[in-house]
Amino acid sequence: MIRNLIEKQSVDLNPDDNVRNEVVAVSSDFPLKLAMVTSFPADPAKPGGGVEAVSVNLVRSLAKFPELKVHVVTTDHACQTLELSTWENATIHRLPWTATRVLSHTLGSDRLHLRRYLDWLSPDLIHSHDFYGIMVRRIPQPRIFTIHGFIADDTRLAGRPWCFLRSKLWAILEHHNWADQPHIIAISPYVREHLKGISKGTIYDVDNPISEHFFNLKRNAGHNIIFSAATICPRKNTLGLVEAFRLLIKKGVHAQLRLAGKSTDIDYEQSVRQAIQHAQLDRYVTLLG
Repeated sequence: MIRNLIEKQSVDLNPDDNVRNEVVAVSSDFPLKLAMVTSFPADPAKPGGGVEAVSVNLVRSLAKFPELKVHVVTTDHACQTLELSTWENATIHRLPWTATRVLSHTLGSDRLHLRRYLDWLSPDLIHSHDFYGIMVRRIPQPRIFTIHGFIADDTRLAGRPWCFLRSKLWAILEHHNWADQPHIIAISPYVREHLKGISKGTIYDVDNPISEHFFNLKRNAGHNIIFSAATICPRKNTLGLVEAFRLLIKKGVHAQLRLAGKSTDIDYEQSVRQAIQHAQLDRYVTLLG
């Protein structure tokens, strides 16, 4: 029965005591139940963006420790009700994402459902990422929060309607969240610098994890290949990278530019393609998707 539960299935958003007992029984042999509250892709082989990529690598590695039972709690537009599945010895909990925007998702009814579910799951430690840190703010369980970037800055640079006003709202939310978090992981000195004078908790400098496959790559240096792994969007300034590459080629440097990342803005992607064609860089630039 327990095996059937943790494989693909759907249950009520307010699970009854019988379901709870079975989920708890799965992790009863482990001293520490870790809830990773983060963005997590439906297909772990195809993460969409940095937070999902980091979460996949982190969950895969942490789930190997016998003293941990890893539970990933995430929200998903595709879910109509709670879905449970297993991946790499971790249990994935997918709650419905019903809001139309990230801001309303972070502050509205989805937040309440997430917090109630975590209270039901009763983890020993909550490790939240990105905007999920705001959603779990002031939950009484032990917490640690990883900052991947600054949502206010991302919103301001997104170029969407009311982006300036929304960025101001995000800045207020982020600052309050940083001040509230007892433990924060800073993935770079840039992140730590932003926390000065705001965070009152303990800050840990921990680089983002990457796949083990990276260390088994055969290096093929000497071909001047520039590789960019980033979403194609104004926030990542892909056009600026293409322009810099154009100047490099103009100076006579023989190089190749490979852009790996999905597009989140069709118009911007078209501008990038037009810039490549206009500069006659088609044979030098490859969009890998």
